[in-house]
Amino acid sequence: MLRRDRERGQRFDLGYRGLQGEIGEQDAFLIHPTETLSWDDLNALSDGASPLRKTLDGLDPRGQYAYFFVYDEPARGGGASGFATFRALRSYLKGRGIQTGWRPADAEHPPLFCFWDNLGICSQYAPVYSADTAGRGD
Repeated sequence: MLRRDRERGQRFDLGYRGLQGEIGEQDAFLIHPTETLSWDDLNALSDGASPLRKTLDGLDPRGQYAYFFVYDEPARGGGASGFATFRALRSYLKGRGIQTGWRPADAEHPPLFCFWDNLGICSQYAPVYSADTAGRGD
């Protein structure tokens, strides 16, 4: 659970795949990946039993869509870049009728989520995901 009493700028473990969180200005929530070697690669897309594939197959095209923060860095072992991986995932989801959206991200511009009451202030960040539908689409 996200605690509002955390120091701004203090990173904390989210307990999921090496992700750390941070409370930024105006209660914006930033996510920092610190260890990505355990993340699924493109081979997991063809494996129907992989956690990635199960997650993607669990999306309902009538009320859900997938939003990606894309790091355009080579994957482990010289695999596909983050953008190439995103394109393959987007293509797979498009075949299932799932809409997608995306924003670039890097260490200096980590994924950021803003709460509705702070959207004006959070617009200074890039990339930002505000849970609205304006950024949806291929």
